[in-house]
Amino acid sequence: MQIFKPKLDFKSYGKVYLWISPLFFLFLALERDFWKSIQFLLIQYGIITLVFLIIQWTTRYRLFEGKIYYRSFFLFGSIRIKDIHKIEVGRTLWVGMKPATAEHGIIVYYNRYDEIYFSPQSNQEMVDALLEINPDISVNYTSSG
Repeated sequence: MQIFKPKLDFKSYGKVYLWISPLFFLFLALERDFWKSIQFLLIQYGIITLVFLIIQWTTRYRLFEGKIYYRSFFLFGSIRIKDIHKIEVGRTLWVGMKPATAEHGIIVYYNRYDEIYFSPQSNQEMVDALLEINPDISVNYTSSG
């Protein structure tokens, strides 16, 4: 059994904070009770940060008995490695199933139309492990997301 930990990339989380900050500050400007709104905003930022940390702590990928098992917070499942037909390395999947914590990971294409995005610490180690089990996988490397 091989275990792959996720890549730690807090840049992605920073982007989320940049998107939601104007909304929170707009709320702050429109609220009459300044201190109550400050408390509300701190609680909201705390909840969002806690969710991000839980996602980071729970994300794992395991290769065991011909399958890749993935878990990230409430997303979990498995894929038969023999069903994988293509992998794109160094890309980011913006829409779809993403049990991942960072950009520039691996997009795995399996079955006929299914795809999933992983972000292991080392893309190459995961690709090598998958190719060991299924050498028929087509691998494409890209340098940008």
